[in-house]
Amino acid sequence: MKKKFYLCVMITTALAFSGCRNAEREVSSTKASENISYSHEFDTDSNSHENLFAISYQVPLSWDCSNADNGNYYYPENGMLYVSTDASPFQVTKHDKQNNYIDGFSSEIDEFQELDRYTTDIAGVDALVFEFNGIISQEHVDGKSYVFTYGDLLYCFIYSDFITDAPYISHMKDFEEIINSISFPPLADEKSTKEAETNFSEKSDVDTELHSENNTTDNEVLGDAADAVDAVTSEAVADTIYQEILDEYTKKIQEATPGLIEEYNTEAASKSGDINALAEISNAKISKLAEISNEGIEKMASLMLKNGDESSVYEEWAGKLTNVYMEQSQQITDAYMSSAVPQ
Repeated sequence: MKKKFYLCVMITTALAFSGCRNAEREVSSTKASENISYSHEFDTDSNSHENLFAISYQVPLSWDCSNADNGNYYYPENGMLYVSTDASPFQVTKHDKQNNYIDGFSSEIDEFQELDRYTTDIAGVDALVFEFNGIISQEHVDGKSYVFTYGDLLYCFIYSDFITDAPYISHMKDFEEIINSISFPPLADEKSTKEAETNFSEKSDVDTELHSENNTTDNEVLGDAADAVDAVTSEAVADTIYQEILDEYTKKIQEATPGLIEEYNTEAASKSGDINALAEISNAKISKLAEISNEGIEKMASLMLKNGDESSVYEEWAGKLTNVYMEQSQQITDAYMSSAVPQ
């Protein structure tokens, strides 16, 4: 159940990338460099700690934040950071794949100019980096983007400075520190594999000392056992996390229900006999339960993407939470029926 996100569309609606016409580039670049001062708002002691699916990162606390469907926008003075995910990962070290991505990225940007491109790694994860400028909606911006794949998702960090003739503040150095703050928790299958390999190695050393003449046979047996442990461990860990999400949101739904019924009864008292009004009140209360349920289901979907689980696994657990929602929402429906139907 992977949702396709269209990065370029999101960028077009929110980002403005800058640049001047080619004939003016050298002069304006010199002038711009004289107008730039660099901020240093990134502070590990006070940063906001952010999460997006599997990854974590830090952003200066003073930067305003707004949510997007597939990520977050952050707004320092005179700039913008866009952090997003895309369910269409690609091999960022392949030059032809890079070209395809940047071509799509640039298609909505007037006078787009790629200034530099290279690959690097972020905490051991390969990343494509490119610097650019361009114009959208008559706004001039210099930008830089880091793109990498982790798990089954493509992550993109884009920062852009808005360029003016007057002196302005650049947050590009803050952006580099944000990139350096990115952390990657071990994916479930990688963690299980490493644990299995460690256990295998320790057990194999003991067997070598005690049964050197049967070393090859023992290693084959242990290898099979490690594979079995790996599979069972991965599934058990995933099931435990799904269960934790189910328990958490079951509790939230169950605890919210009595209060919502009380709210319904209070608001319905003045609407006696007005079935349409009563239905609206009832639906509004049920919608609040639906919001809680949907939040839990979204967490399960994120876990599925992170682990690479089969959609059937996600659907099973999401179905359990949906059943809880249906049971509790029925209580609100019962309250509605009691007030709407004459006794």
